Amino acid sequence: MAKAKAKQEHVQPEEWLIRLATEEDGYARLVEESGGMARAAYRLASARSKVEAAGAPPVLDDLQAAARLLASRIGRGGALPITSLLVSDSDIASLRATQVAVETALRSLPPPAPSAHRRERARAERSRARQSRPSAPQI
Repeated sequence: MAKAKAKQEHVQPEEWLIRLATEEDGYARLVEESGGMARAAYRLASARSKVEAAGAPPVLDDLQAAARLLASRIGRGGALPITSLLVSDSDIASLRATQVAVETALRSLPPPAPSAHRRERARAERSRARQSRPSAPQI
């Protein structure tokens, strides 16, 4: 049954979140099945991100919010002691800017020179093409 629930978590995250919230022990069971608060918070944040952020991966704020929700529902500690394990929005923007700069630089480079092997193969193909042409009749 845990596999079916895990599948629903990924395939139908909105329904999974609703079921989790409406079951009396849903959040406690999530923590137990996940093996702890950190993994449960990640699963919860990931499902919420799929629903609310069109599938974007959760950021640190999402993870912390999920941990606080879990804590309030099951009566355990608050926010997770994590401050930099997930990619932040500024990190994502920086990575995208770097990617654009690299792609722009690559486009400005001249195409690679043909290798000696490629030149030799092209020369051989031209030679074969010339030899296979029918010769013109002599007058």
